[in-house]
Amino acid sequence: MAVPFDVRRLVVTGSPVAVLSDVQMTQVGHLYATLEVSASGAAVYVPGAPRLYQTPLLWLDREGRSERVTPMTRSWAYPRLSPDGRRLALTVDNDPETRDVWVLDLERDTLAA
Repeated sequence: MAVPFDVRRLVVTGSPVAVLSDVQMTQVGHLYATLEVSASGAAVYVPGAPRLYQTPLLWLDREGRSERVTPMTRSWAYPRLSPDGRRLALTVDNDPETRDVWVLDLERDTLAA
């Protein structure tokens, strides 16, 4: 939605109008539109529904080298390592609306909800 606005008087000068529809939304703490507007007024956006990305989990060593934690790929987020270093708690997005907490057993390479 957009509304005419007088920047000198700082007042709305008209009624709201629909500018875009079918803009993809993403949730990172809060709900955001996948949209960006430049200072000149040019806009770029991602249409459609959110997409889940299947990504690997990676260890990173002190020299900057990475290695896969597991051969599994999921839509992972928010990893937390257990104090003993044998398990990894993380969230897995099942669909754009649902995020579940899982535990990855690093020794057995198994996931449990």
